[in-house]
Amino acid sequence: MKTLIIDDREMLIMYSRVVDGVIDIGNVVAILVSNASVASYMASNFNVMWNAKKPSASGQ
Repeated sequence: MKTLIIDDREMLIMYSRVVDGVIDIGNVVAILVSNASVASYMASNFNVMWNAKKPSASGQ
């Protein structure tokens, strides 16, 4: 699954079919979401995950 957020206004979600653990790049579905709230919330969640600190080996 790939997600592309455009200017916090639109979001394009792309899915590929997986057959026996192999991605079939010739069998793709894309969904365009033209909703500023949805795109903005998705961008916000992405930024939280991107900027999250990775846990250290010691757990602290």
